[in-house]
Amino acid sequence: MSVGSGPFAGLVPLDAGYAMLPIAQAFNWSECLASVERGEWYVVSFRSVRRLEADDALLEEFDRRAFAEASRHSGLSCYFMGDLDDERRCLSMCVWEDRVRAGEAAGLPEHVAAVAIAGATYTSYVLERHRLTKHDGIVELVEIEPPQRSLAVDDSTP
Repeated sequence: MSVGSGPFAGLVPLDAGYAMLPIAQAFNWSECLASVERGEWYVVSFRSVRRLEADDALLEEFDRRAFAEASRHSGLSCYFMGDLDDERRCLSMCVWEDRVRAGEAAGLPEHVAAVAIAGATYTSYVLERHRLTKHDGIVELVEIEPPQRSLAVDDSTP
């Protein structure tokens, strides 16, 4: 599910295996930004492997609340909630107007509550942070810091 505004209203994965692809190759960024002359955004990707025993209903409720809270906060341009693949991997992400507002939203109560259930929900996860830019007709996604891995992650996970 993708919920976006402006140019990100049409953001979709380009391949069924998007959860394992580099974020720049996984989505139709150029198509979405075709009508934008120039701009800069902050992208936070959450790649996860969900536990078999995870409470999916609880996760969906926490996710719904965190999304509603983030939507009320200024600066969220797009939220993409991925589907689990056959190996229980998932890629979800937020596109923000800037890093400051993303950081503020990460400290809001519903987001903090959602983070608190991560250990019971995921076998592993990786947070990735990118700068998305468009200038002179070129769309670029550049990693701005090393991926942040959960302690349980191993080399075979996303």
